[in-house]
Amino acid sequence: MSKGGGEADEKSGTGDMAFERHRARAFAVAYRILGSASDADDMVQDAWFRWQGADKTNIRNGEAWLVTTVARLSI
Repeated sequence: MSKGGGEADEKSGTGDMAFERHRARAFAVAYRILGSASDADDMVQDAWFRWQGADKTNIRNGEAWLVTTVARLSI
């Protein structure tokens, strides 16, 4: 288990493992917008930093949060 996420967080899709589970989709979204793998990696990394600072109690769907954040960072 990671330091920031508990068992309940993992079940609700808002723990650190949820981020890892959806990283490939986030990369694909960023890549489609930016057209560069390097830039897409940068956007996913920026989203990771925001994820670490986010109040996870307000995130109902980790995948939706991640995809939305990456898309907004990429435009």
